[in-house]
Amino acid sequence: AQVTPELLELTNRYARVPGSERSFVRTLQTGVGLFGSKDCAGVARIAQRLDRPTLVVWGRQDRVFPPVYAERAAALLPRSSLCLIDRCGHYPHWEQPDTFATAVEDFLTQ
Repeated sequence: AQVTPELLELTNRYARVPGSERSFVRTLQTGVGLFGSKDCAGVARIAQRLDRPTLVVWGRQDRVFPPVYAERAAALLPRSSLCLIDRCGHYPHWEQPDTFATAVEDFLTQ
């Protein structure tokens, strides 16, 4: 994954929004980590009952939430498709927008 100056600026723009720091800290304190960091059994139970097709798109080089989390999410969702995007970190829609858009379009038209 390549972090460009544009990606840094886009990310930092959100960090400058008043209250964003407090919001970020609260998110971490409540157990961020897709079905992983803290007990998210309730979320897992809901995910397992979801009966709609679901696309899980993830950056293969995501260092915030490594791909194992994508695999766990896809395994919990009964009708899921997993798309791991190469040369991509935490922001697939920004880092690889064409690949991301193609994956979503393919999913929606199947």
